[in-house]
Amino acid sequence: MVSTFFRFPVSSKSASIKLDSSKISEFYPWDTDALAFWDFSNESFRSVDATQLLTAKNPASPPTFNSGKLVFSTAAGNSIASKLTDAMLPAHSYTAVVYIPDMSGSTQLLMIAGNYQRLATPTGEQMMCSGRKFLVSTSSFTGNYTSATDTVEGWCFVSIAVDIANKKMSCYMTQISSGAEIAVEDNGGSVYPHSAAPFGLGNDNYTSNTASKTIQASEFVIYDKYMTLAELKNKYTAAKNRQKNLGVNI
Repeated sequence: MVSTFFRFPVSSKSASIKLDSSKISEFYPWDTDALAFWDFSNESFRSVDATQLLTAKNPASPPTFNSGKLVFSTAAGNSIASKLTDAMLPAHSYTAVVYIPDMSGSTQLLMIAGNYQRLATPTGEQMMCSGRKFLVSTSSFTGNYTSATDTVEGWCFVSIAVDIANKKMSCYMTQISSGAEIAVEDNGGSVYPHSAAPFGLGNDNYTSNTASKTIQASEFVIYDKYMTLAELKNKYTAAKNRQKNLGVNI
């Protein structure tokens, strides 16, 4: 048996050390900049500050928790949604850390996160995979953005920001295991029709060529402000450090 001893230069039992309070900062395992932060390692649908709640749109097919991860279906109508909408947050951003399935051989859409609704006039925005490519689509920006590289089964980080009044959008989606990435800022948006669907994970009501697969989520975060691409990348770095403590490599 080996014993280890440490000797500290303390001259008396009453000795004390004064710390400069200006050099002390609080540590939070979540982003205090967020309006709502869900850490699914807590296996709760409530945000970490207990002010916001995620709700399953389809009670017949509810999400579950498995080893500190939220597990949900991407089938149409199976979204897990907040109470927050783009009418409430005309400038908004949200991010998620998710584990996506292998989409090899598929041309279907894997709906990851957003508030998109397929109506006569489509509304909202959605982050997804089209087959094995990352894809982001919004109702107010011309064209979609797709990753040049295929995704693989595994963890990834997805994020989007929209400023309705100023017609701006930024998106950052990345998967280090495959190299797949979307990194875009678009300031050429048109009139933005508000979506009745709240921000959430999964698929609110899109039925055209959509995949019914299973996704896991480790965290989901909503912000009440627009963020540039550089700011979304900063959120990715922060999420990467948080997830490393949970054994998730993004």
